[in-house]
Amino acid sequence: MIASCCTKIKSILILSGLCWLVPIQLSYSQNTVVLDEAESLTHIGQNTTYLEDLSGTLRIADIVSGRFTDQFQKTDQVVPNFSSTGSAYWLKFDIQQQANETFYLEVGTAFMDSISLFQFNEAGDLQSARYSGDDLPFEHREVLIGNYLFELNIPQNTTHTFYLRIKSKQPLFFPLRVGTLKQFTEYNHNQDYIQGIYFGFMLMIFFYNLFLYFKSKGEVVFGLCHLRIEHNLVYGLGVWLFL
Repeated sequence: MIASCCTKIKSILILSGLCWLVPIQLSYSQNTVVLDEAESLTHIGQNTTYLEDLSGTLRIADIVSGRFTDQFQKTDQVVPNFSSTGSAYWLKFDIQQQANETFYLEVGTAFMDSISLFQFNEAGDLQSARYSGDDLPFEHREVLIGNYLFELNIPQNTTHTFYLRIKSKQPLFFPLRVGTLKQFTEYNHNQDYIQGIYFGFMLMIFFYNLFLYFKSKGEVVFGLCHLRIEHNLVYGLGVWLFL
């Protein structure tokens, strides 16, 4: 009787465990980025996993060898932020293309010393290896703009795996976005419009304080004006460069 009860309890526990495991596996499978007919840019930060390379010496052959698979951690931030560090970071993500369009990956920062992007097809073969960053001439970039754009080259209805290696002396804080050139153009146009309003407002404050300076002949007003402009310009540049 006791043995029978114990067997039933073990069966219930096993079934309960399986019920928990199934949602976990389903949620993991949802990490794949699906490119369809979306009308706006897709943020993929939370669809990535990352590995910190403390020595900065790991190569793509080391990463795909399987030795570091268990060390990749889930990224829980929309905008990956690794702060100031001497480490290199590897980000892994899968992208499935459903739409019949050309998509690009954006590393949304102008301050990155070294960027390497490795693309593997469904068979696990290396399809491309591309390099960019401030350590290379500006003309080396695929698209000659401030941030970094990489054409994805994924055949329709297939899924490719990407490994992105980044390293910089600057804080590692950057959005990862995927979209078409049209979507990036529209997004940047809106950003330029908002920034124009912002800096126009800052110029208005500058000339107003300049007027007060000449009217009062006081150095205190000019000093406060300079501090206010410097603070707001730095803060504004930081917000618009990294978001």
